[in-house]
Amino acid sequence: MKTLKCINKLIVDTKRSPFEGIGKPEALKENFSGFWFLVSGFWSSRIDEENRLVYAVDDIHITIISCCYHYQA
Repeated sequence: MKTLKCINKLIVDTKRSPFEGIGKPEALKENFSGFWFLVSGFWSSRIDEENRLVYAVDDIHITIISCCYHYQA
């Protein structure tokens, strides 16, 4: 239940301000042949140590991509 409450708080905060706020939002990066590239329009916010809320942002919508296992220990 604690995780669900955190996810709901992150979604509300993300709707208000998708690029700053709780969960330390950061643009997703992809490692390709040792070089890091930003993945355009995709962001993640921290739910807990292992899980991230991953979402896409455009001018009108925020689309939730996933909310678990972005980083696996």
